[in-house]
Amino acid sequence: MVFQRMDSIDYYNKNSKSFYERTIHADLHEVYQKFLQYVPEASRILDAGCGDLEKRRYTKHSSSKSR
Repeated sequence: MVFQRMDSIDYYNKNSKSFYERTIHADLHEVYQKFLQYVPEASRILDAGCGDLEKRRYTKHSSSKSR
């Protein structure tokens, strides 16, 4: 078997559309709830800019009561 090197840009160009289509409507509510249980009250989350802002929207609008 011969493996061909694929750099990041090639990988992105070949896979971004299908990844988007598979994940755009994914319900991640349960995953976010599990994550937020470990985030202390009144803390901040640094988003490194990887993704579509969905996590930011969710965490910004989640109240402490929903944790």
